[in-house]
Amino acid sequence: MAIPETKLRRIGSEFIVSDRACENCGYSLHGLRTGGVCPECGHSIGRRVRGPRYSQQLVGAPLPWLDVLATGATLMFLSAMGVIVLAVTLAVVRKPAVFVILGLVSLGWFGGVWICTRPRPPVEGSTYDTRREWRGLRVASRLTQACWPLACTAAIGALAAFNTGAAPFVVYACTTAAAAFGLCAVGGLAPMCALLAHLADWAEDTGLAQGFRGCAWFVCFCPAVIGLVILNGFTGVLGTLGGALLVTIIMGVFYIPPFFFLWCLFRFQRMASWAVWNHVAAEAKLDRFRARAAANARVARPEPDRPPPHRG
Repeated sequence: MAIPETKLRRIGSEFIVSDRACENCGYSLHGLRTGGVCPECGHSIGRRVRGPRYSQQLVGAPLPWLDVLATGATLMFLSAMGVIVLAVTLAVVRKPAVFVILGLVSLGWFGGVWICTRPRPPVEGSTYDTRREWRGLRVASRLTQACWPLACTAAIGALAAFNTGAAPFVVYACTTAAAAFGLCAVGGLAPMCALLAHLADWAEDTGLAQGFRGCAWFVCFCPAVIGLVILNGFTGVLGTLGGALLVTIIMGVFYIPPFFFLWCLFRFQRMASWAVWNHVAAEAKLDRFRARAAANARVARPEPDRPPPHRG
């Protein structure tokens, strides 16, 4: 006997018994069948929920966690903008006050990095440990970006030692420490950008993720260019044309990538703020759907039979 087409569609499907939301619009799919479509937006309902690592998107994270992420992203963007302005200022004015302000701004940068490199919130009902996810990148980002305020402190010490006429050894030691901390901080931008790229992928912002990956690769590319410049300066192996090309690249390294990185941070801050707004809007929408469904259920519920009136 032939099986009706309607029954053929239901083979392999099952009812959704959990409070599962549509991946496209957030509509509650509780009570619907897998393999169908969302009644709100028409998006297909998958038969299986995605694996524990990707079962929750950024907008599905808890609202307090998203609020903190947006605060950290804003702090990173404002601090990076302040560092660029102060770095340009230091090219003209080399005063201890500017280094002190730069140190305070770098502390704000480190605070934003610490916030944004927190583990993702765990998915409810999942055994996947998000604390172990990207642990190496998180540790490398936090340790290296802590070197920014240390570099500023060492630079302030070197400038103070030079102005007070201290021993040359003290000046050289503070200058070397500032340079070492600065190189460590700049190199640490690569793992930090890789981690931010993973967060952008989690938010399904592929363009932003590619931008951060480009910044990470550029940070790795800079030491090679600087090494070639030093080698050519001592040996002249690349010749005049090669040296001029390297100088042009160095000029581009100092001017173009910082502003592109700042643009990526601005987009990251906007992404985090959008996630907060979208989470609130999705929750409000779900509340309206639930209230409407409850009202419809009350209207459709038949009234209980009343007993006949008592006659004495």
